[in-house]
This record gives sequence, structure tokens and C-alpha cells, in this order.
Amino acid sequence: MSECLPYEVGYKNRQINNHVILFPQQERYDSLGERPVPFVALREGAGGAGRTTPPATDFTLWRRFPGDGDGAHPKDGEPPDPERGWIKYATYRFADGIRGDLIVSYNAEKHEFVVKAGGVPGKLVDEGPDDDYRAPSQRGDW
Repeated sequence: MSECLPYEVGYKNRQINNHVILFPQQERYDSLGERPVPFVALREGAGGAGRTTPPATDFTLWRRFPGDGDGAHPKDGEPPDPERGWIKYATYRFADGIRGDLIVSYNAEKHEFVVKAGGVPGKLVDEGPDDDYRAPSQRGDW
């Protein structure tokens, strides 16, 4: 179990407004090969004719733990929500912008994911939320 990914890792496809799983939960770390992220998935829906926008500079990996996903704790009478449970995991910055497909891989020596655009790795700028559990009284929500 310790040699397997404990959660799903994916990205937000902005064309369809859903998360796409790149690395499923329980996949062995030594089998986490390169996974492509198509450039079109990083752009918001089709804009108007002649509309130009600057290239995106950031790409975020998201994760979802077991039990937080599809169908987890639906409200009475509501269908399961396939988007439930995804949280930001790691954000990578590309100084010159993202102008093509991305490649996501796992570096087993450094124990971290790597995202490349045109063969150039992005700079990890945010590693997501603090994973330490805090009781409601510690968070101030009681």
C-alpha cells in the first residue's frame, strides 16, 4: 500500500468543466509514466471570433482522496456529484506561458510530480493546502 498512490491525481478540463483523472488511486509509484494534457483542455470554452487571450502561465494538479469522490455523501434526493472532493494539489508556473500540450510525470527520486511544456519543466509555486487535521474548535467553525 505504501508503494501506491493513496489518492487520484488529475486536472480541471476547462472545455468541459470537469476533472480528468491522470493517475488513479492505488497505481504503483513505479508505474506512473508520462501522461499528456491536451492544450485545448487548458483553455476556457470557445470565445468570440477574433478573440485573443494571453497564454496561461499556471497549471494546477488536483487530488481526490478515497471516500471524497463520486457519490460520496450525496444530499437527500440529489444525484451523486462526480466533481465532489477534488482539492488543489500542486500548481506549476511557466514563465513564457503554456502554448502547447503538457506532459505530467512522477519523479520517483524526488517523490514529486513534474509538469513539462515543450520539454521545459514548470516551476512548482504552490503545494496545495496544509494536510494537517484541525478540529472544528481549532479552525474556529464551532
